[in-house]
Amino acid sequence: MLLPFSEGVELLDFAFSAEWEQNAFLRWIAGDEFGMSFNEFKEAVKPRPVKSSAQILADVDEIMSRTQWRKSS
Repeated sequence: MLLPFSEGVELLDFAFSAEWEQNAFLRWIAGDEFGMSFNEFKEAVKPRPVKSSAQILADVDEIMSRTQWRKSS
């Protein structure tokens, strides 16, 4: 029996999400269980989205424009 591609991708996504949550739980138990709830901890350690190089450079230009430092020509 062959699994359709889309179902395979969904299965892998579920497996990676479950593994990430288990690892986050182990990290939470090891240190922050008394400082915050598990859901708060998950939000704090959730991976941030990857930005493109162009977006990162645009962010740097914006930061540079708000400081006394200027980018050389």
